Amino acid sequence: MDLIVDEPDSGFILAHEIKQLYPGTPMLLLTAARGVTGLQFEAQDPEAQSWVVVDKVLDKPVRPEQLLEEIHKLLGEPAEASH
Repeated sequence: MDLIVDEPDSGFILAHEIKQLYPGTPMLLLTAARGVTGLQFEAQDPEAQSWVVVDKVLDKPVRPEQLLEEIHKLLGEPAEASH
């Protein structure tokens, strides 16, 4: 997903909502903000005790082959499956 969709924190909010519904879902973040690593988002909900952990951050622009390779890695699939 992209970090900034409509608002600067839209990607984090969506990632948080996905993680709440599907905790085991790997998260790959695309951003044009250079040098961003290890991003985490603290939910605004004071009852929520979890952080959204982004599994991989890729700087845009991303080559399609690189994106597919990273998706396969996150899903634990061999890269050859992209053919």
